[in-house]
Amino acid sequence: MKDEKKKQEASEEVKAEAKADSAKASDAGKTADEAEARDAAEFIKKLAETAEAVEQLTAKLDAATKQYTRLQADFDNYRRRTREEQARLSTTVTGDVLKKFLPVLDNIDRALAHMEKDENAGPYLEGFNLLKKGLEKVLADFGVKEMDAQGKAFDPHFHEALMEIQSDDVDKDTVSAVLQKGYMMGDAVLRPAKVQVAHN
Repeated sequence: MKDEKKKQEASEEVKAEAKADSAKASDAGKTADEAEARDAAEFIKKLAETAEAVEQLTAKLDAATKQYTRLQADFDNYRRRTREEQARLSTTVTGDVLKKFLPVLDNIDRALAHMEKDENAGPYLEGFNLLKKGLEKVLADFGVKEMDAQGKAFDPHFHEALMEIQSDDVDKDTVSAVLQKGYMMGDAVLRPAKVQVAHN
């Protein structure tokens, strides 16, 4: 009986140990599952943080790229406007300087008209003609040309009316006489022609 009791005690002890080992194994399994779940949750959290950081950096990069593109466009526009302004200023300054030579050309024309009446003005006449041709060539090199106003319809953009006359020989509002030559520089009026306008 003692042996049986010992066997029974031993059997119960083995069962208790097995139960304890099973509980430990179950706890260990639960702990391992919980650890894996914690690791997975941390990984997902870090992944979400990384995705958010990438989104923020992408947004910053997009904003910086747009700002750079705007600045580049603004700079290109500034450079174009500056070039256009310099060209306009150069044309204006050139026109202002060349305009000062026109009265000299007018005086040469008057001198030539006077000399042509004088029989003794031969050498002077030739000299003044050369002087006029030289000045006209310099002006032509800058794109200056004389306006053809005689017999044309009066246009206030190109002509300055100093006198009006009644005439049945020409059409209404026609330039009947040029009192002072007008000049163009390219497409711009350098000096309008001073004219006499006929009315009928």
